[in-house]
Amino acid sequence: MLAPVPLMLLRFVLWSLMHLLFRVRVIGADRLPRNSGALIVANHVSYADAVLIGSATPRWLRFLLWKPIFESSFKPFFILLKSIPISATSPKESLAALSKARKELEAKELVGIFPEGQITRTGHLLPFRRGFERIVEQKGTEQLSAPIIPVWLEGLWGHPLSMKGGKLFGSWRKVWRPQITVMVGEPIHQKISPEDLHLRVAALATDAARLRDSGTLGARFVQVARRHWSQLALADSMRQELTFGRALTIALLLRRWLRQNASGQPAIGILLPNSSAAALANLGVTLAGRTAVNLNFTAGDESLHSAIHQCDLRTIFTSRKFLEKAKLATRPGMVYVEDLLPSFSGPAKLTAFLAARLVPARWLVRGHQDDIAAVLFTSGSTGEPKGVELSHANVIANIEASAQIYHVDQRDGMLAVLPFFHSFGFTYGLWFPLLNEFKLLLHTLPTDAKTIGELAERHRATVLLSTPTFCATYLRKCSPTQFSTLRYAIVGAEKLRPALAAEFQQKFGVTLFEGYGCTELGPVVSVNGPDFDQFPKQIGHRPGSVGRPLPGVSVRVVHPETLEPLPIGQEGLLLVDSPSRMRGYRGQPDRTAQALHQGSFITGDIGRLDEDGFLYLTDRLSRFSKIAGEMVPHLRIEEALQSLTGNSGVLVIGLPCEERGERLVLLHTASQLTSDQIYEHLTAQNLPPLWIPKRHDIFLVEAIPMLGSGKTDLRRARDLAMSLQ
Repeated sequence: MLAPVPLMLLRFVLWSLMHLLFRVRVIGADRLPRNSGALIVANHVSYADAVLIGSATPRWLRFLLWKPIFESSFKPFFILLKSIPISATSPKESLAALSKARKELEAKELVGIFPEGQITRTGHLLPFRRGFERIVEQKGTEQLSAPIIPVWLEGLWGHPLSMKGGKLFGSWRKVWRPQITVMVGEPIHQKISPEDLHLRVAALATDAARLRDSGTLGARFVQVARRHWSQLALADSMRQELTFGRALTIALLLRRWLRQNASGQPAIGILLPNSSAAALANLGVTLAGRTAVNLNFTAGDESLHSAIHQCDLRTIFTSRKFLEKAKLATRPGMVYVEDLLPSFSGPAKLTAFLAARLVPARWLVRGHQDDIAAVLFTSGSTGEPKGVELSHANVIANIEASAQIYHVDQRDGMLAVLPFFHSFGFTYGLWFPLLNEFKLLLHTLPTDAKTIGELAERHRATVLLSTPTFCATYLRKCSPTQFSTLRYAIVGAEKLRPALAAEFQQKFGVTLFEGYGCTELGPVVSVNGPDFDQFPKQIGHRPGSVGRPLPGVSVRVVHPETLEPLPIGQEGLLLVDSPSRMRGYRGQPDRTAQALHQGSFITGDIGRLDEDGFLYLTDRLSRFSKIAGEMVPHLRIEEALQSLTGNSGVLVIGLPCEERGERLVLLHTASQLTSDQIYEHLTAQNLPPLWIPKRHDIFLVEAIPMLGSGKTDLRRARDLAMSLQ
């Protein structure tokens, strides 16, 4: 046995080394016991995890270590660390290791375990194994023999010692002294399932992510633009192309104009379709330290007026040509980009160029990460739009979390067709590529498959953001050659039909990764991602689900009425906490308070989590009908028709009924089917009789009403259903 002094010396050397290589901060260190045993349970991101977590306590912490690693050339070092080797192939040796760990706890020592059983290769928090239970559980009682202390290690993904890229030293993004947070949770004294412990650790990830010093979107863009000055940043279907350096220079010209002509206006409106001009307007507004308000030009005059009024917009960047084409009225304060951009003088351009090249970023961009970066209005599919305030930190946290799942670099190209007034379009169709150092490919109309296909082929697009409805259009009108370079295709906003996913995969060779989000959450909550197919295989994609929650995002399933937590696998109301959670609804503190429960956003969506952490959506609370006292889910009825209607549109609407409270109306676009065929198919699915619309309430329509964001327009659909009676 080693003498105390060498152990203390070894600990001092390791502590000094970790603090030399990393900037380490420990939150909640007082929760670690000083004189008694405890089992430390943590996420596993890198080969430095054990030593970094050990630096959180002055006591010696011994970790269970996978036996093949323990038996490597570093074995003498692991013996010095008092690591406990555990086998993944021999149950006998595995039980012996767990028994040894239990004895260490009985001796009042600290023991650490990574219940994922392996380092993550997908970026997600992997499912927890049951080994920790054998170490601390006592038969016949709910009380644990020693407390479990959950820990989250934040900031190592992307370091050379992580497995980002699928291998050791696969990423060098965080090689020099990254900020590492060791977040220590409250001790757990009662028996807990692996799934519930997984949720506890995920909740710590949310707390840790909120502590990041993210800076502002503008400051980050300045840094990226200077590193990649001559690299293509923006290209659109009108053949406009701009390098990062030129985009930064023009954005600084707009920044100067705003400071001279829009003084005292904290929010600036942008009424433009996806184009280089729209991207530049957003960059200029952000660099000027103002809030960008991308206005929804598809929502109608009433919603447009409401958004302008709520944000007190006195300056709105737009285009005469666009207003004419979209048949939108002119308004006071409109500034036309086709007039403004050519008006800048030579000296102004030279000044902006020199500033872009030479002036320190902290002088160019002022502001704080908690300032409001954007106000995005909810789609208004069921009521008056609400202005969602997202800070710079909110948007950056969502981007950074998604970059852990999708491996992108400067060789990529984002095909961004979702409008910037859509939260997915704003965060991922604008800022995600620009902050991750790759080009943004823009087109004004997401349904114009012909032009989108040509744009993708010309610039070798590798990432597509869209909705299932838009992807169905690309499936019909785009060629395999046009999408031949796609690596990732990510869809959201509506349910992905299995038939569409299969056809897209067959034609283009690309998996449609379904995700889920809300404007109020920045927007992405969960997403499917690529599997890691090498050993050890890790699953990132599960068809039918909307993926696992992003790193740093915690999801709870609760009873819709009591808000009490529900067991894993049971359907309930989804509550989400995230570092991307909105600051609030613009000017509506009461509605903001109503939207939150214990700090989590009440999504209004019904879903469940499986044992591996994948999230499944069942429906929205607003998409249930109460018929004769029974809650009838619309989505379940629509899903029952998928095998019959294929990629045709189907929508169930609830309308008032004096006799039973509500009745169901079914709208569909499957012109080859009769109402009788649809009715008979639903009857054959063994659905409850209350779930089946009457034959005379099944209607063929030309199209299901859609919003510009690609979501179903429930208000217009309801009006359409009423008109057909």
